[in-house]
Amino acid sequence: MHRENLIKLEKGAVIAFEEYGNANGEPVIFCHGWPSSRIMARLTDEPARDLGIRIISPDRPGISGSSLQPDRKLTDWPALVERIADHLAIRDFRMLAISGGAPYAYATAAAMPERVRAMAIVGGAPPLAEVSDTKALLPLYRGAPGSLIAAACPSSSTGFKNAIVTAV
Repeated sequence: MHRENLIKLEKGAVIAFEEYGNANGEPVIFCHGWPSSRIMARLTDEPARDLGIRIISPDRPGISGSSLQPDRKLTDWPALVERIADHLAIRDFRMLAISGGAPYAYATAAAMPERVRAMAIVGGAPPLAEVSDTKALLPLYRGAPGSLIAAACPSSSTGFKNAIVTAV
């Protein structure tokens, strides 16, 4: 399964995403690396089908099929993920991020701890711009810079903590 989808946003903008893996599987939002796009997740299609996982891979604004959103911030990303999840009638989900997608996964987990059940970061890169509320991201980001893999799971109803960090 993989197909392009578009969600209409305000002022004629769109957010593009594709789905891979098992259409009825456990939902995972994929945050592509930089430079890349939603099609980076094509690599997950067959393994995701075998594992019963549904990969939802959106393009960030201004990349490939998603409209440019001038003056956007990293902290604007979780609202777009929420729109996608609501559009697909997904209550909660896991996240998988590669490289430059890591800050987007961390921001989403910080903004929606009640919906993000767990996340895995592969080769996570730090945010390239300042985040206004770095205190919200610090518990998620501890140990991630320079890491090969960082996996985070809910530690309580108040947030996440790193469960595994493997340094390069």
